[in-house]
Parts: sequence; structure tokens; C-alpha cells
Amino acid sequence: MGEFGAVLGMGDLLVYALFTTVAYKAYGRSGLTLALGLCRRVRALVPTLTPITVEALTGHLPKVVPAQIFFGPAAFFGYVVLRRRGPERRMADVRPPARLATAHGQLEAASPRTRA
Repeated sequence: MGEFGAVLGMGDLLVYALFTTVAYKAYGRSGLTLALGLCRRVRALVPTLTPITVEALTGHLPKVVPAQIFFGPAAFFGYVVLRRRGPERRMADVRPPARLATAHGQLEAASPRTRA
């Protein structure tokens, strides 16, 4: 790791991606915007500023900074902000209506197919 303690692992990136996906599904574009901004700021600032802050306060430089310790509370507060904007969308609100799927299926079944 060398002298730089700010490292993002695969698990960190997985959590960021899942949080962004779930926020988009539940709250639409506003959820996506908030989640991307939150992930970008926490991912960039916290692992970079934490070693400096800890060294200034305690006198020793930490070798590893677990980013998820700081992202958990930030994600929770992001959820609280989104929750105040309105209720979560249900899966029925996200998926296309069943009438469109059946209409599309009926159109395919009704159209004649030519064989070569």
C-alpha cells in the first residue's frame, strides 16, 4: 500500500453500485442524482481526509481507512432526505404495465409468419 492509505476495494465499489441502483429504483432520477453525488463525495473525500485528520488528532498515521464506516451513515442520511421527498416507488410502478406486455404478445401472435 505504501504511504497512501486510501484504497477502495471491490466490496466498496459493489456497495456504491448497489446503493445507486436501489436509490434509482425507489426514487427515480432524484434518487439517482443524490446517490451519485453522495457516493462521489464520500468516495473521494473521506478516505483522503481521514488519515490526515487522525494524524492531526492522535499523532499516528493509520495505514488503512475503511471507507464503509463513513459511507453507512451518509447513505442513511441520504435515504432520510429521499424519504422526505415522497414515498418509494413500488416494483409495479417501475415495470411496464401488464396490459402493454399482453398487447405486445397478442400482436405477435396475431401477425402471420412466413416460412422460408
